[in-house]
Amino acid sequence: MVHRSVLPFFGPPFTSPRRWCATGSVHGRVYVASGVGSRYCGKVARSMEQWDFRQQGNHWRWEAMTPLKDGRFSREPIEAIGYKGKLYMVNVKGNAPKEGLVYDVEENQWNDIPRGMLAGWNGTAGSMNEDAIYVVNELTGALSEYDCKNDSWKKVIELPELKLAEQIAAGRGRVCVVCANGKTVVVVDVTARPARFWVVEPPQGQQVVTSVFISTTM
Repeated sequence: MVHRSVLPFFGPPFTSPRRWCATGSVHGRVYVASGVGSRYCGKVARSMEQWDFRQQGNHWRWEAMTPLKDGRFSREPIEAIGYKGKLYMVNVKGNAPKEGLVYDVEENQWNDIPRGMLAGWNGTAGSMNEDAIYVVNELTGALSEYDCKNDSWKKVIELPELKLAEQIAAGRGRVCVVCANGKTVVVVDVTARPARFWVVEPPQGQQVVTSVFISTTM
């Protein structure tokens, strides 16, 4: 289900139902890679499909793209991060040893993820307008931004409130991080020097259970 306007609606059905897949978007196109259906299928586990969201609704469909080299990438559901015209993804969540891949959407080809990026990808990650990638170290609570020129991560702020971070949404100069099993959202203003933050709590008795996004109209 996606949000094209105020109301959510369904996109085209998958060619093969799947779980434990990587999903993301770049330049108005949605991608799904790898995954497992009701049973393991090597073709599905290696597959990469694209839905061009910019087309008219009656032309919506999933189009097969260059597949992964093997079907071992499927480990758990992963968010593929759109950044500078490419999709970056790792195969394991959290602060654990992992593998990573990069998909070039214009060249329709797979490449290895930069070593420095992979080494510092130690928690949940998200992008801001596809121009910056942020990651939260779920053990230390450090929020860092990726420096593509030096292939390294630069710490923005470290907070105990960010430990056990679960999801990131970023936009308009702010990074919103869902924490504490959906009980709090930590908002970090990354344009401020030093970065400032505040904590937002959902109404009493409720918690964040769905995807968080930052509207461009806010």
